[in-house]
This record gives sequence, C-alpha cells and structure tokens, in this order.
Amino acid sequence: MRNFFNLKAFLKFLSRHKAYTSIEIFGLSVSFMFVILIATYIVQKLSIDKEQTKTDNVYVLGLENGFGSAYKIADRLVERYPEIEQTCVITHSKKMGEITVPIASGNQQIKASVLWADSTLQNFFDFELIAGKQNEFLTHKNYAIKSESFANKAFPQEDPIGQSIKDAQNNDLIITGVIKDIKNSVLPYADIVTRIENADYPGYSMFHTQFWNVGSVTVFLKAVSGSHLESRNEDLVNYFNEIFWVYSDGIYTDAFFT
Repeated sequence: MRNFFNLKAFLKFLSRHKAYTSIEIFGLSVSFMFVILIATYIVQKLSIDKEQTKTDNVYVLGLENGFGSAYKIADRLVERYPEIEQTCVITHSKKMGEITVPIASGNQQIKASVLWADSTLQNFFDFELIAGKQNEFLTHKNYAIKSESFANKAFPQEDPIGQSIKDAQNNDLIITGVIKDIKNSVLPYADIVTRIENADYPGYSMFHTQFWNVGSVTVFLKAVSGSHLESRNEDLVNYFNEIFWVYSDGIYTDAFFT
C-alpha cells in the first residue's frame, strides 16, 4: 500500500512540474532509441554472411586502414605466396565516384548499381540463384546476373533470362541469371553483377600493371586448407615496399591479410 501512495505522489509531482516531466520523458525516449539502434547494429553485424558456406580459408587484403587495393596486385600475390589457390577481385560502381550507371534495356534507360567481379566470384560467395543456370555464372565476359528487385523493375512482364542490355561502355551484356538481393554481406548490394573486365572505363586504369588504380578494388584470396596467410603479414609489407609505389613512396606503411 505504501508503494501505491509513493507512486501516486510521484505522479502528482510530475503533473505539477510539466517542464521537468517533459525533459525526463524526452531523455527516456532518446535512451530507448539508442538501445534499439545498438541492438539493430549488433544483430546486423552478427548476421553478416551468416549463411555463407565458402568462407573457410578466405582472406581479404588490407592496405593501411582499409581494404581498397589495386587489381593487378592479386597476380603478384599469387606469384609470391604459393599457398594462395585463387583470387577474386571486385569493384562497385560506388567506388568509381558514382552511385549508378545507365543501363539500356530495350528502348528504356535505367539507372543501376553494378558489382564487377572476377569469374571466380561464385567460388568465394554463395548466391541464391532463382533463375538461370549455376554453370553459367559469369563464365563469359558478356554474361551478367541481375538482382531479383532489378529484374522485376527492368523486365516486369518478361522472363529476363537471355535478355540483352547495354552498360555505360556500350558493352552488350546477356542476362544469364537472377539472384536474391544481396543483403547482410561484405559484398555491397548491386542491381547487376558482371565481369570485372567490363569495368575498364576510359582513364580509370583498372588493369594498369603499376597499380595506379590503388583503392578502387577489393582483393579476396582463398588459401590452401591449413595455411595461415596472416603469418605472412610482415613479409607482405616488405614485399610491397619493393613493388608497390604507395609503399616505396612512403604513403602507406601497413598491409595485412585478414
């Protein structure tokens, strides 16, 4: 009974001090908002690539404080470290300073985000294919995969498989598959996934052997089972000091496999 009267007195106090009450309610609301945001962030982090089955012995190349690298550096890493079985280099339209690229579909022009990747992409990541054939996944330069959302947008009344589109470089791309939208992944969402050879924009120097495009791609590596590529980190820095201009010029000092 005493607790009831204490509560009644507290409610009476709040009704008489409305400014104080408003501040308290606002503060409590903000606190709850941050609790919800933190919980959402934790859930998303824990669910990133949770359903991937091919992540064993997969590493990503880190330069300095990030994962932006250069395309041709992947070849030099394979030469240096025999325990690397495969590499997969990716880049996204956002890395080129733009959000989307124009795609021609029939007589319409549609903006689309693009993920360019090596043909080995499927050996590194699982994709839920909802249309098309697994054995045609980026096996040819002019093949492309669409997200489910973008397929519904670009071909709402048609079967997208076999349809032809043109990218900003006027490359003819044939749609060979439709995948579930990329979510909760280290890979960014993309409307279209196609071969990285199609990303050689004029002046972009994607395939320059001197690594002028540093920072524009992400390099994934698959190592032999049982190897520990991270143990090579010290040697990696020394190697880059010899061959990589951002290290020999003293711009970067750290590199790592993680």
